[in-house]
Amino acid sequence: MKRGMIAAAAVTLLVASFGMASAQGGRGQGRGFGGRGGFGGLQLLQIKKVQEELKMTQPQIDKLEAKQQEVRQAMQDLFQGGGLQNATPEERQKLMAKGQEIQTKAVNDILDTKQQKRFHQLELQRAGANAIAQPDVAKELNLTDDQKAKIREIQTAQQEKMREIFQGAGQGGDRQAMMQQMQALQKAAGEKITALLTDTQKTQWKAMQGEPFEFPAPQPRQPRQP
Repeated sequence: MKRGMIAAAAVTLLVASFGMASAQGGRGQGRGFGGRGGFGGLQLLQIKKVQEELKMTQPQIDKLEAKQQEVRQAMQDLFQGGGLQNATPEERQKLMAKGQEIQTKAVNDILDTKQQKRFHQLELQRAGANAIAQPDVAKELNLTDDQKAKIREIQTAQQEKMREIFQGAGQGGDRQAMMQQMQALQKAAGEKITALLTDTQKTQWKAMQGEPFEFPAPQPRQPRQP
């Protein structure tokens, strides 16, 4: 039961936030789920190349660990009791929005205004087209109700398939194969979502992501020492 709750929560975080993003790393690189698409927030700031892109100072970098602990506790308090698994779509959306607020505040406590702007662009690049469903992004792109509904359908189908993948991994499945399947699902869903945009929206979406940034390849986790 506990394993199923964890899997369901992870999937919901992956799809709803920002999704998540690709499964390489997220709103981060190889440090689990969370943030805008699972791969943003403080996890994204842990990546050295991102720190360099943002020109973070050493005092800013030194704040990361303490902030990460604060966020972890806040997220545990938010999702305790397995409420996310049994929540309605509306309740889940509110929980995820609150979780994103926690992550965003933590990031903003560290970065200055100029850094925050570039960081948001990096988050959108990391999250990919799944981020288009985020309320702030959808508003800026002026998505129609029909577009929003179709995106929800795509992400719901993606979520169901990801839940199946997580369940298989929980039963001793191949983790590497799981990650590859998740990446393929993310890519397919992203292509479907992007295809729903008008030419004007596609141009705006590209502009919102800023200058392209090449994220480092994910590093495999080292096995624990006995």
